[in-house]
Amino acid sequence: MVSKNNDSLDPIYNLKIRPSKDLVDKKVSIRISGLKPSQHVTLWARMKDDSDRQWTSHAVFKADHQGVVDLISQKPLSGTYDIIDPMGLFWSMALNPAEKNLAGFVNMALTPSEIIFTVEIGGKPVAHKTIERLFIAKDVIRTLVRENGLVGTLFYPAGSGQKPGVIVLGGSGGGLRENRAALLASHGYAALALAYFRMEHLPETMTLIPLEYFETAIHWMQAQDMVNEDKLAVMGTSRGGELVLLLGSNFSEIKAVVAYVPSNVVNAEVVNLPDKRKSAWSYCGKPLPFVPLVITDSDMMVIERRVKLGLQFRITPYFLRAMDDESAVEKATIPVEKSKCPILLISGQDDQMWPSDFYSKMVMERLEKNKYPYPYRHLSYRGAGHGISIPYIPKTLSLSRHPVQGISYDMGGNPKDNAFATSDSWSKVLKFLEKSLRQ
Repeated sequence: MVSKNNDSLDPIYNLKIRPSKDLVDKKVSIRISGLKPSQHVTLWARMKDDSDRQWTSHAVFKADHQGVVDLISQKPLSGTYDIIDPMGLFWSMALNPAEKNLAGFVNMALTPSEIIFTVEIGGKPVAHKTIERLFIAKDVIRTLVRENGLVGTLFYPAGSGQKPGVIVLGGSGGGLRENRAALLASHGYAALALAYFRMEHLPETMTLIPLEYFETAIHWMQAQDMVNEDKLAVMGTSRGGELVLLLGSNFSEIKAVVAYVPSNVVNAEVVNLPDKRKSAWSYCGKPLPFVPLVITDSDMMVIERRVKLGLQFRITPYFLRAMDDESAVEKATIPVEKSKCPILLISGQDDQMWPSDFYSKMVMERLEKNKYPYPYRHLSYRGAGHGISIPYIPKTLSLSRHPVQGISYDMGGNPKDNAFATSDSWSKVLKFLEKSLRQ
């Protein structure tokens, strides 16, 4: 392990990284000086996640005529990324090829991530720096929520005055994912990370989850002293993206909807693939109509073979095939035009978990057809897959082992385009929330 001492190992060389401590979604500047003109230098970046797995990236640069390498303007000669990008060393980090746990970057505890940068010349380290990346700002208060049957965590910035609120919902993996809510609170929102199945007393599977549970969460948020009850948004990813479109169309209290890689139709429960016979959602005691995902015997043979071999597979074709059932689609289509707020959709054109780009276009067509009077926008990213999340964390894995089904899925996309989609969409999400809830 490289020492955390931030002094150069050789006083001739100077590695500057600014800021040295900031939120994970903030860009940094990286500059190396003291080199000879045209000298080649390798810059390494290393960090560990909550699973104690090490992520590593590197890039080789050629110093300019002043003996300087500046990542904001210089393209690497070689390395783990190949474009001009000051954050390239962050998103291009990869796991050791021998690592067996191939899940994406893990930071469930919201602890700062330490990244060690090392400058090497001729294979010899000459300078290094350690920086910290924060998933939650220092002034953000974290409070467990176990009221009215809710299971969640509320994050909000300290200080007086009411804040706009955001309810943040995960997808088909269930449980509680806090990092996006914590980051939103770091930007001045009161954000509730809300679980709705597979945690504590909640249902074990995503089967007939009542929308009334989320209505309770909406009213609970409106009752909090630090929340402006008239400024409440919902944000969801994947099945959570499907869910927030449902919530926006059913509850007028919602003043903005952010749907990451969503669906325009209600889908089935998430259990074992052959048993998808029930709706994921219910309302007023009745199951919502859904589009069944038909898995044939031959499909199951392929799936079981790949699972046995530990291989990943793409499930988007099955969801597209399900959309051929016009009667089911008509009944299960989410009536997004009934919403009374701005809507932002985010999708990857190479999404292999399900066709979120196709679904999002269907939402846009429906809104346009119904002359929807509120702002609506679709951010569609070429080359990106299903894993559009928090910016500037490693994007080199497209594999996702589903925590409920135990199947390894290919989420699609490639590291460079997934990284761009993530960072570009996040900045636009913050602007969307600012305009929808603050202005």
